Amino acid sequence: MRSTLLGILFISSLSASLASAANFSFQGSFTGDSDIQLVNFSLDAPTTVTIQTFSYAGGVNAVGSTIAGGGFDPLISLYDGSGALINENDDGPASAPDRVTGQRYDVDLSSVLSAGTYTIALGQYDNFGNGPTLSAGFAETDPNFTAVFGCSNGQFCDITGDNRSNAWELSISDVSTATLPTAAVPEPGMLGLFTVGISILGVTGGRKLIGKR
Repeated sequence: MRSTLLGILFISSLSASLASAANFSFQGSFTGDSDIQLVNFSLDAPTTVTIQTFSYAGGVNAVGSTIAGGGFDPLISLYDGSGALINENDDGPASAPDRVTGQRYDVDLSSVLSAGTYTIALGQYDNFGNGPTLSAGFAETDPNFTAVFGCSNGQFCDITGDNRSNAWELSISDVSTATLPTAAVPEPGMLGLFTVGISILGVTGGRKLIGKR
């Protein structure tokens, strides 16, 4: 009887912890190529967090909304609560191909993270963080730096030379809270209880420049 009761208490405690996990989606637009959008999130317990974008190729985001494609080629830099750079992601090989370019340039990153607070910096390829901290800034300062890729608009140019829009979308899955530093309304999608024993993906360091030279 004692072991059964302990088992029930453990399951109840675990369920209460997992029930706080949620998905969030944020959308917006840049005014220049070198813009950076920050997104803050927190975790109450160690969790596998998935960060994705859907604005490049379009698709259904983490809260079930359909996102139009055609946005610029996004990248993210991930920082911990102290502002230290812990990961970056440019292209997600598992993301959908764009109907115009055929490229899989949306972000798709899963990382095992400890409880605490984190910041995502969303930018446009190839405006990577200078590292090793958020305060170090980012590589690009020219609001028209993608003009070198050769599109006719001279801004928000894909490396393939395709004209892209200034739209962005960022989804974060399995976190406790997520907010923009400036006033904005996210689309929260509560997960409720999710399956115990999900596949754990390790943190992969370094820059992902898949398919880009």
